[in-house]
Amino acid sequence: DAYFPFPLCFTFFGLGERLQLRTLAHRWRQELEASRCDAESYGFTALGRAAEKGLSALCWRLLRMGADVNAPSRQDDLTPLMCAVFGGQLETLDILLRSRADVNQQNNTKCTALMLAADLGHQCLLRRLLFAKADVTLQAGDSTTALTSAAQKGHFEVVEELLQLGQEKSSLADALWWAAEYGHACIVERLFHYNVDLNLVGEDGSGSAGGKALRIAAHKNKGDVIQALLLGRADVNATSANGFGALAVACQYGSDRVAHNLLASLADVNARALNGRTPLMIACTFGHCMVVEELLRFLADVHMRDREQNTPLLLAAQSGHTRIIEALLRRNAEVNAMGQCGWTALNLAASFGHLVAVRSLLLSRADVQICDEAQETP
Repeated sequence: DAYFPFPLCFTFFGLGERLQLRTLAHRWRQELEASRCDAESYGFTALGRAAEKGLSALCWRLLRMGADVNAPSRQDDLTPLMCAVFGGQLETLDILLRSRADVNQQNNTKCTALMLAADLGHQCLLRRLLFAKADVTLQAGDSTTALTSAAQKGHFEVVEELLQLGQEKSSLADALWWAAEYGHACIVERLFHYNVDLNLVGEDGSGSAGGKALRIAAHKNKGDVIQALLLGRADVNATSANGFGALAVACQYGSDRVAHNLLASLADVNARALNGRTPLMIACTFGHCMVVEELLRFLADVHMRDREQNTPLLLAAQSGHTRIIEALLRRNAEVNAMGQCGWTALNLAASFGHLVAVRSLLLSRADVQICDEAQETP
């Protein structure tokens, strides 16, 4: 060692450090280039891809090199913040927020990172976004909010988190309808505690919030939601703009259990829609025999007529629903009652070729001599 002067030794040590730094820098550049190429192949920015994968160190490097913290991807228009949420990455989300990412930035569908977190049920990420002053009232292009997204997917804890911040009445009603459609009874019940007015009639012609929720639940055959709404004192006879209530909807879609629950809760068995149709007429039209039996047990009127003078028997005969025809006749439905154009049930069954229905009507002494307005017999 004595043969080497000190300055020369120092030079060698300095050269080694510089080579090491150059090697490290080269490796970083390779990582960044690989990340950029991988991201671009999927239409993402390098920062967005790193955020989604939870690569915290790489996120820091990209940001220090001047990466745009709010630059959206080409494919889905997702910002790096949204990518972090999509990947469920709290650490990279925090890095982006500390780097002043726009927490309320919306993409081409008006979606925000908060809506995405609510939709995916990432409660921890949602809390961090709320702490960063994310706006809970923003709406996507389809009027979806963070609350309605969480209600639709059944994320109870996320819904609870958002409800504690306070919500507009319209947003609460929307959340109620989404929860009803997808059968999330626990969310429906929770919304009651936040003063959802079930019987407040809206200005859009859809009737009351509770009535609409009942109709949605009846359509989707969500019995648990029906029970929750009825316990919350939703008006069982609330109707839509065309006069259809939840019972009519249940009759259309054949939900006999739902129909029973509604009837047991004092739904009007003979309620008329604007076209004069009753629940029994609707069930007869669509051929739901079990629903018809349920309605008849609750004393549905078999003689009522709609605005076109149809009786339940005429509607059942036209569609050839033999079991329903027999059930109505057992309840003393008028077998020779005339409807529009003077047609009887036998006329209709014969005209549409329903042979079994014709036989059933003949066994019940349907008159084969009755002429319609065109003077034609069956």
